[in-house]
Amino acid sequence: MRSSKKVAAISPQTHTIIRSSSPQPTAKLLLEDALLQNPQYLSWLPQKYRLLLHHFATVCAKSQSCNQIIQDEFCSVLVPMALETSHLLAALLNVASVHRRSLGVQLLEPQPNHLQTTAVQQLAQVLSKPSRLGVTTIATTLALCLGEIMSGGEKPQSWRLHLQGTTAIVRQWFEEGDYDLQVSEPTIRRFLWNWYVSFVTLACFNPEPSASYQTSYMDRLKLPYDDGYIDEFSGFSTNLIPIIEEINRLSFEQQSLRNSTTFEDSSSLTKANGLQRKCDVIVAKINAMLLSPKLDFRPELRHLLKEEDRYDYGYLNQAFHHVALVQLYRRVLSLPGSSDVIQISVKKILYCLSNMRFLPQPCPAVAAIQPIFTAGCEACDPEDKALVMHWMDTLEAYFGMGNVSRIRDFIVELWEMRGSEGKKSTHRGLEGYLGKTGASLCDNMTGPR
Repeated sequence: MRSSKKVAAISPQTHTIIRSSSPQPTAKLLLEDALLQNPQYLSWLPQKYRLLLHHFATVCAKSQSCNQIIQDEFCSVLVPMALETSHLLAALLNVASVHRRSLGVQLLEPQPNHLQTTAVQQLAQVLSKPSRLGVTTIATTLALCLGEIMSGGEKPQSWRLHLQGTTAIVRQWFEEGDYDLQVSEPTIRRFLWNWYVSFVTLACFNPEPSASYQTSYMDRLKLPYDDGYIDEFSGFSTNLIPIIEEINRLSFEQQSLRNSTTFEDSSSLTKANGLQRKCDVIVAKINAMLLSPKLDFRPELRHLLKEEDRYDYGYLNQAFHHVALVQLYRRVLSLPGSSDVIQISVKKILYCLSNMRFLPQPCPAVAAIQPIFTAGCEACDPEDKALVMHWMDTLEAYFGMGNVSRIRDFIVELWEMRGSEGKKSTHRGLEGYLGKTGASLCDNMTGPR
C-alpha cells in the first residue's frame, strides 16, 4: 500500500510495485548521476532499486548501444515509461540486477528472481484483460528478453518465448491498424521497433533447432523489409536480413533432404542440384553487396553519427556479410571448416574486426559478438584463435556481460574437441558438436545484447 510519504516498494509477498506521482527525473539527469547525488529524485523508490535504475541507465544501456545516441534513447524512452508502469520498471530493474550479478556485484534482494517474477506476473495480468495493449507491453517483453540473454542462457530458449510474445503483440497492432504509438511520439515508435528488430535479427542468425523451417518473425508480421541502410542497433545492412532468412530456409531444406532420401535416386539428385543453384545465387548476391556496399543510415541518424562510428559500422557490416557466407557454406553446403572459402571469410571477418575500435563506451563493437563467435567456431590458425580470445576478453572487460564468458567457454571447448579428433573434426559442423554436448547454439550465441 502507498504511504503518505509516497514511498514505492516491491513486496516479495505480492510481487507488486507501488509507484508515486512525484516529479520524474529526465534521462539527462539520470546519466549525470542524479539518482546518486540528489536524494530528492525518486525518494519514493527504495535505495537499492534506485541504485539498480541508475545502473541500468549508465551501465546496462551502454552495453547495448552501438553509439551514444542509442544509449540516450534507452534512457529517454524506457526510463520515463518505467516510472509510470510497474511491470516495465520491474523488468528494467531485473536487467540491471542480472548485469550486476555478472559483474560479481549484488544487491541484497529478497530472492534472486524476484524482480523477473514480479514483471512476468504483472505483465500477465495486463495481457489477460481485453483492452488495447500499450507500448509498455512491448517494452516489458523486450526487457524480459534482454534479461534472459544477459543471464547467459541459464534458462534455455526462454528469451525466444518473450520474443514470440512481442511478435504476437506487434502483429495484433498491425492487424488492428491501431499501434497505440502516437504520431507525436516518433522516437518511441522508432526506438521500440528497432529494438525489436535487433532481437529478430539475432534469432535469424541463430535459428531454433527444428526438423522443419518455421515462419520467420518478419514473415508472420507480413511486413516489407527496410531497404538500403545500416541498422544502428544490429550493425549491418537491412538488405542482409532476407538473405539470412533464405539461408535458414535452405538449411532446413537441406536437412530435410538428408533425413528423408538418399542421393542415389534421380529425384534426390535433382533436389540437391537445385539447392546448389540457390546457394550459388546467394553467394553471388552477397559478393555483389560486398563489392558495392550501401553505407547509408536512416535519415534521422545520418547527421548525428560521428565519422569514426560510420567507419566502424562499415567494417562491422562487411564482417556480418562474411558471417552469412560462412553460415551458408557450413549449414547448407556442409563444407568442412578448413575449406578455402570458409577460411577466407574467417580471415575477412578478423580483418574487419581488427580495423574497428573496441572501446569501454557505446561503439559499434558492442554488436560484434556474432562475427567474433562465427570466426571463433571456424578458426584454425593459432593467431586467429588468439585474436578471437582477445576480443572476447575485451568485450567482457568493457561491458561485463555474463553471456560473453559462456560463449568463450563454448568456443574453447569446441576447439579442444576438434583438436582431440584430429583432421576429421574439420568436417564436423556445429550441429554435430551441439548434438554431442546437448547444448543449444542459440543459448550460447546471445550477446552482448
